[in-house]
Amino acid sequence: MTKSISRFGRNTVDVLETVRMLKALKPPVEVVFQKEDIRTLDEDGEVMLTIYSGLAQEESRNLAESVAWGKRRLAERGKFNTKYERYGYKYDEDGNWLIHPKEGDVIRRIYKEFLTGKSTNQIAKELSEDGIVTARGKNKWHHRSIDCMITNPIYAGDLVFQRFYVEDTLTGKNLKNNGELPQYVTQNHHPAIVSREDWEAAQRIMDNRSNKKGKSMKPHIRQEFFSLFTCSKCGAPIIHIRCSSDGSHYWRCRTAEKKYTEVTCDVRGFREESIEHRFMTLLQEIKMTEGYQDKMKQVFRNTVPDENERKRIEQVRDDMQQLYQQLYDEVDEGERHGGDPNKIKAITDQIVELQTQVYDFEDREQQCLEAEKDLDWFLEELKGIQEFKPEKERIEFRADIFSRIVDKGTVYPDGRIVYDLKFGLQVTTEQNDMMAWRLRKKGKPRKRRNK
Repeated sequence: MTKSISRFGRNTVDVLETVRMLKALKPPVEVVFQKEDIRTLDEDGEVMLTIYSGLAQEESRNLAESVAWGKRRLAERGKFNTKYERYGYKYDEDGNWLIHPKEGDVIRRIYKEFLTGKSTNQIAKELSEDGIVTARGKNKWHHRSIDCMITNPIYAGDLVFQRFYVEDTLTGKNLKNNGELPQYVTQNHHPAIVSREDWEAAQRIMDNRSNKKGKSMKPHIRQEFFSLFTCSKCGAPIIHIRCSSDGSHYWRCRTAEKKYTEVTCDVRGFREESIEHRFMTLLQEIKMTEGYQDKMKQVFRNTVPDENERKRIEQVRDDMQQLYQQLYDEVDEGERHGGDPNKIKAITDQIVELQTQVYDFEDREQQCLEAEKDLDWFLEELKGIQEFKPEKERIEFRADIFSRIVDKGTVYPDGRIVYDLKFGLQVTTEQNDMMAWRLRKKGKPRKRRNK
């Protein structure tokens, strides 16, 4: 085998297992890694193979996490890198979404028949009987595929990033995102196959049918709040709760919500409109307070790596190169005269520790560059925030600003929410017991009572 270990990435575990299986055969089969000069039948071969593969796995994991982080940052700005075509669409030469004529007609048919009362099982059966081919080229449709098409917002022209996520970068296993990670929605991202009215009507029908089964399939629209808030008292996450009587949305400490457990918490819940109103009030205070924006800029500058840190990382890189040379020399010595595996492991541990420092610095440097863009964008957007009187009215919640500048929020028993912003500053929304959902939105006339 002539391939380098570092080229296997997340499949390194499988490679090691294969090598051991070949070694266990009678007679044993030897595998030679030419770049690393490792022969699996040598006395120290498996030790060296394990060390090198551990480095390769760690590098693969860090690379995957960095790529995922970069994609999330792009998604916050409404930019998505789509690599595969969805059923009903195709790409032009410039990568723009176009409606696929035949597949688009199938999507319209599915929605039309669903809105007329047909079940997804019945629709799937009729599509199969009519000889219509599925997205995977099969002749038989399944009702779950129809369910996915009806609940997928891409057919209304919207694109949702992170509907699914990779649980483990080494296994590559995909899981549905049920609030574990934030989702990012870009409306009118591409041409819609069905009207928004039809799509929303289909969601209501789907919601009603799934509620009868005790399960709701439609995700809550305020995705920006999921996995972001924690309770200051017990450290539990703040979870989403929907009121069964009027359908209103609340956010409450998970421990406090579980009434029949030994562990309790008395941090109260907040209605969603209250969180939104208080955040917009905070933005107005930042805009109106003299010198506050300059303070934000100064705090951010203090988080940027200075020249001393850069020199330290350069020294770390130099130390790594020396350790790599020691490692290669020790391996070479071991091949000729029998080396010390413990010494090899000690050198490898030092390399991993220094590499972690480099990765942490590079991540921080990249985050600072992104945070600087976020800060400039936020200060520009702040100019357009509509002025209002928080005690009498409310304005539209800016989900784009919230998701782009807020890193996390901590909820306190007295009603405060402390936000950690992505450019190194903490801000606090004070307690506000007013029923924000009853305030009229600025610019909308008050409803007149019938005499």
